[in-house]
Amino acid sequence: MHPILASLTIFLLHLSLSRSAPTDSASTMSAAPAEANAHLISMSYSGSGCPQGSASNAYDSSLNTNRFFFPGISAKIGPNVPQDQKTENCEVQLSIATAAGWRFAVKGKNDDSTVLKTRVDLNGDATGSLLSTFYIAGADSATVRYDYTGPRSGDLAVSDPAPGPAYPRSSCGGGILVVNHRVALSGGSSAAGSMELYGDAGGRPNSNFIPWGALAWERC
Repeated sequence: MHPILASLTIFLLHLSLSRSAPTDSASTMSAAPAEANAHLISMSYSGSGCPQGSASNAYDSSLNTNRFFFPGISAKIGPNVPQDQKTENCEVQLSIATAAGWRFAVKGKNDDSTVLKTRVDLNGDATGSLLSTFYIAGADSATVRYDYTGPRSGDLAVSDPAPGPAYPRSSCGGGILVVNHRVALSGGSSAAGSMELYGDAGGRPNSNFIPWGALAWERC
C-alpha cells in the first residue's frame, strides 16, 4: 500500500460520518466563504521528523482553532552517518468538511503561499532533495521536487505550494488533505553534508508546514 494511503486509514470512517454535516465540535474555518460552511474536523501529524508530541500549538483566528507548529526536519550524509539519517519527513493530515455544494482545492503559488527555508551544506559528491506532496483522498496527488547539487552551502527560500503542477481538488462536501514534506540526501561513498527544512521563512522558529493560504474554496 502507498505510504500516504496507509496514513489515511484512520480518518476514512470519521470523514464518512462528518462530511455532509459538520458537528458542533468542529472548528469553523473563518477564511472560507460563509456559504461554504467549511469546518476543520480533525488535524494530526506523524513522521520521522515530527513524531507525536513534538509539535507545539497556538491559536489561529483564520482557523478558529489551535494550529500545529513543528521543529525543522533535517538529514545528514557521510561515511559514518547511519542510513536512516539520510532522510526525514513530516506529514500532516487534515479532515475538512464543507457544505454539499462546495469543495476545497490546493492552489499553486500565490500571494498567500508559505515560504519555506532550506539550509544546505553539501560537498561535491552530495545531492540534497526537498519533496513536497499534496494529496486529497480520492483525487490525484501533486509533488514538487527541488534538487540541490554540491558543492553548495547556504540558505534557500522556496514557495509552498510552488507553481507548476495541477494540484488536487476535494469531492463536493470536503475531504482529507495530506501534506508531506521530506528532505533526503544521496551520493557516493565520499558524499558528506546536511540539509534542513524550516517553516515560514521569517516567521516563528517552529512554523506550520501547512500552507493555509493556499486553500481555495469552490462551488461544485
